[in-house]
Amino acid sequence: MAEWIFLGASIVLALIALSSLSLAKGRIVALLLYIPSVVGSELCVQLAIVDGTLAVVGLKWPGLRKDLIPEGLLVTAVVVELLQIAASLRATRTLREQMSAKVIRPGKLRDLLVPYPFKPATSQKIGDVDYWGDGNHNHTLDIYRPSWLNAANAPLASAPVLLYLHGGAWSFGDKRNQSLPLLHHLSSLGWLCISANYCLSPAATHPDHLVDAKRALSWVKENVAKIGGDPDRVVIAGSSSGAQIAATLALIPSDISLQPGFEEMDTTVAGCICLHGLFDLTNRSRSIHPWLFRYFIERR
Repeated sequence: MAEWIFLGASIVLALIALSSLSLAKGRIVALLLYIPSVVGSELCVQLAIVDGTLAVVGLKWPGLRKDLIPEGLLVTAVVVELLQIAASLRATRTLREQMSAKVIRPGKLRDLLVPYPFKPATSQKIGDVDYWGDGNHNHTLDIYRPSWLNAANAPLASAPVLLYLHGGAWSFGDKRNQSLPLLHHLSSLGWLCISANYCLSPAATHPDHLVDAKRALSWVKENVAKIGGDPDRVVIAGSSSGAQIAATLALIPSDISLQPGFEEMDTTVAGCICLHGLFDLTNRSRSIHPWLFRYFIERR
């Protein structure tokens, strides 16, 4: 029995490692491999350790049928994960060459072992602020502010502000579990970061997501100076569907039809950052499989 468990675990680990190479050609296959590829690329150090340990255990464990121990698979997985580690180090070096060293700090062993860090001591979190005032969790935001803003002599309205909108195909996702390393890191550098929820499909339809995001932005512009932020230096950002919402808000700040009940509020931004967003909502480029387009776009 142990041999078969070992065999199954080895195959799963090897598939996770190989999926991170992004060799899939078809859109459906790529979609199915999305989750394992994220695990394989984001946890490459941990998986390399696990794969190598299993390979050694398989060889040394007395009583295991050696014909069922796929050493080749495990060795392949270890090599792939080591390649991922090397690629990550190269990417970090490239970013440091192109950007300020203050933004991309030198990597540490802790960063490799714990890629999803807890909130650092340099950042203070204020959670579940209701920006609509209706008690709906989808209408709340979390604030990550530099700890130095708590000091009595801290200047008011001084920190640049980042409003972040999570991804999730307009249908899922939450402010509590996306881009936390980014928010923690920027707040430690002096940014006041805010991650906001918004209503989700299918309960919500267009333009509900935009209206919620505009309301969150108006709350930020109206209240951020009270907690140490500069309302004139608000940058909006998002990933995936959040990037599409962020880009739309940045382009139509004067569209008061999307501001029911708060038409007079300022929703202009100083900048916009879009991370792997979807912007071809007509699917003219056929970048999305027709079934996925109908499910996530047309029905929303």
